[in-house]
Amino acid sequence: MNVQSGTGQDDGFTLVELLVTVMLLGIVMSGVMTVVITVQRTQLFQVDTSVSMDETRRAMDRMRTEVRASRRVLTTSDEKGLDVWVDKDQDGVSDADEQVRYEIVADGTTAVLQRSTQAAPAPVVVGRQLSLADSKFEYDNGMPDFETRVVTMTLTAEGPQSTSAEPLTVSAQVRLRNVAVPA
Repeated sequence: MNVQSGTGQDDGFTLVELLVTVMLLGIVMSGVMTVVITVQRTQLFQVDTSVSMDETRRAMDRMRTEVRASRRVLTTSDEKGLDVWVDKDQDGVSDADEQVRYEIVADGTTAVLQRSTQAAPAPVVVGRQLSLADSKFEYDNGMPDFETRVVTMTLTAEGPQSTSAEPLTVSAQVRLRNVAVPA
């Protein structure tokens, strides 16, 4: 009978083999983590951009609807603010809750679009991450007055601040349908 002692050379891995294995595993894991982090950043950028675009389009749709239904553009309107009279109850009298103001206001490095009425003067933000320089209101006869029949609204949404993404510009030219002749 041949009996072997427990001191053979093939009893396990050497320390050098274990260190090489751990280093290779570390290199592979760092590569995997780099890919995972890049995918997460890309997804976050796409979500931020999509939310900004959707919010800008919704704000434009809301303004378009109210301006189209307006009886008059008020003379207090300017390039960064649009004041309209929306005669909701069709009584021909301008009530406090029927005078609507949309205003583009600076908010840090970007701007927000706010909506307010005289009845509820605390403004509600209806659009965010807008370009203050590129978002504006224009009137068919240059200045807003009782003769204004067409309003051109331009909102430019900026992408996330960490990127140089192309801004989204949404523009609408709206004709007032229910124009009231001033008394």
